[in-house]
Amino acid sequence: MNSPNVDREVSISAVRLVAMSFIITCHIFQTYGSELCNWFNVGVQIFLIISGYLYSKKQIDFASAFDVFRRQIKKIMLPYYIWLCVISIIYALLYPSLLSVFSFIKALLCCDVLVGQGHLWFVPYILFCYIITPYLQYVRNKIYKYEIIKSTSLLFLFLLSIFILCRLYRCYFAPEIFSCYIVGYFYRDISQKLSEKGVGVLAISSIIAITVILCISRMYIQYFSGLVLSGVCASAFFYFKGYSHLLLGLSIFVILISIVKEHNRYSFILSLSDKYSYYIYMVHGLFILSPLNLLHLTNYYSINILLSIICSVLCGILLAKVTARLSSYVR
Repeated sequence: MNSPNVDREVSISAVRLVAMSFIITCHIFQTYGSELCNWFNVGVQIFLIISGYLYSKKQIDFASAFDVFRRQIKKIMLPYYIWLCVISIIYALLYPSLLSVFSFIKALLCCDVLVGQGHLWFVPYILFCYIITPYLQYVRNKIYKYEIIKSTSLLFLFLLSIFILCRLYRCYFAPEIFSCYIVGYFYRDISQKLSEKGVGVLAISSIIAITVILCISRMYIQYFSGLVLSGVCASAFFYFKGYSHLLLGLSIFVILISIVKEHNRYSFILSLSDKYSYYIYMVHGLFILSPLNLLHLTNYYSINILLSIICSVLCGILLAKVTARLSSYVR
C-alpha cells in the first residue's frame, strides 16, 4: 500500500482531535445528567475507526505480529498501569470504600474498571483489536482480489460472524463497538474500489443518507413515540442504536477526512493532539467522572468545565512525561 500523503495525515489528526473533544464533552454531559452524552459518545467509535484505518496501511502477518505490536501494547499499557496505581493510591487515601484488592486485580487484568474510571473499558477493546489484526489482514488478502460486490458481501459475513462471536462471549465485548475497528480496517480498500468504479461520492452520500435516516428513526422511537419496548423488541432496538452509532461514527470520519485538507497552519495544534490525546483520555475521568470531579466545584458551569479541561490536559501531559521516563526501563 502507498503511504499516506501529508493532507491525509492532517485530516486523520483532525478527526482524532474531534473524537477526543466528543468524548470529553460526552462525559461532561454524563456527569450533568444530560441525554446528549448518548450522542457525543460516538467519539469512541471514531477512535476505533481511525485505528482500523491506520493499521490497514501496514503489512502485519502472523509471523511479524508480535514484534509489531509489542511496542504499541507498551504504549497502551504502561500509562494505563501508571494511572491505575495513581488512582488506587488516591482512592485508598480518600475513598477506601471504593477500592478493594479484588477490584484492583480485575482492573489490572483489564476485565473491569475502577469507580469513576469507566471510560477505561476502551483499553481491552483496542488490545483485542491489535490481536485480531493479523486475522483481518488474512481475510483482507483473500477478498481483495474480488470485485466490489463480492468483497462487500464477504465483509458483511465477516462482521456477522463477529456479531455471533461477541454474543456468545457477551460478558464484555460488544459487537457493534468491536466492528468499528473492522469497518475502519476495510474502509480504505473498499473506498478505493468504489472510486475506481466512479461511484465513490455516491457511496459516501448513501452512507451519510442512511445514517441520517437511522438516527432520525432512533430519535423518534426513543424520545417521541412513547413506545415502551421490552423483550425481543428492546434487544433489537439496543443493537439498532449500536449499529446506527457505528454508521454515525463512520459518517463523521468520512466527512472529516474528505473536507480537512491543506490546513497545515493547524499542524502544530494537531501534532500536540496526536502526542497527548491518549494520555488526556486516560486521566480526564478523575476530573469529570470520579468522586473528585470538578464539575460541581462552583456555581458556574463554564468555570467548572474550563477547570476540568485544563486539569485534564495538564495531568495528561504529566502522565505522558512520566511514561516517557519510565518506558526506558520497560522492555
